[in-house]
Amino acid sequence: MLPVSSPNNYGIIAKALVKRGLVVTIIVLSSHESPPIEKLQGANIININTRGIFYSPFRGLLNPLTIILITAKAIKTKACIFWGRGCSLLPSMLILKLINRRVIYHIGDDDIANMIEVANTRYHMTHLSHVLRILMQYFERLLITKANYVITHTESLKADRQRYTNAIQAIYYATSTDYSTDNVESNIKAKLQNKIVAVYSGTIALQKGFLEIISAYKIVKSEIPNIALLFVGGILPLE
Repeated sequence: MLPVSSPNNYGIIAKALVKRGLVVTIIVLSSHESPPIEKLQGANIININTRGIFYSPFRGLLNPLTIILITAKAIKTKACIFWGRGCSLLPSMLILKLINRRVIYHIGDDDIANMIEVANTRYHMTHLSHVLRILMQYFERLLITKANYVITHTESLKADRQRYTNAIQAIYYATSTDYSTDNVESNIKAKLQNKIVAVYSGTIALQKGFLEIISAYKIVKSEIPNIALLFVGGILPLE
């Protein structure tokens, strides 16, 4: 398993795999301090800090040193199956597949168009945005067509990538109960009283498309005045 972030969420998946008798290694990539990861019996945790020499705007996607490090760490685990999620792991997952490893590609919700927007606004890479888009789309198309299994967690992502292959499964998972509105601060909770609450749960970052959610909310609000939008999650810090 090679998740980009949110290691605690992957801990939930790891628990289920460990219960089935599997040994799980979680490789966590982060250019900022990772949240504490729950210790799981039967699961190994490898942290890769992508600051300094391993830094790149998209972590593993552009920096060859990071790609080599991720791939080497993964091979060293001697895993039977490698499960990777998100755009920044595409090169490493492709290398693992090319050396005949079994690969599961998890199409993440970091949409390529939104990732390009991040490159433009945060890293001022407007002049390279067209090249980046082509590069990311090429890597993803290649991995989707070569991976042993391709999964995603929404029907919309599945439908969008079916132009490459029909062998994509949509697997849904529920939001943690930790995100219940019972845990919302009292002053915010008062504002939500007697409202229809739409909840966004996840990292609040440009590549997650949260600006599009706000735009959509304004449209819904004009039709349903009693609705409220609640964002629950951490804010992705600037690199």
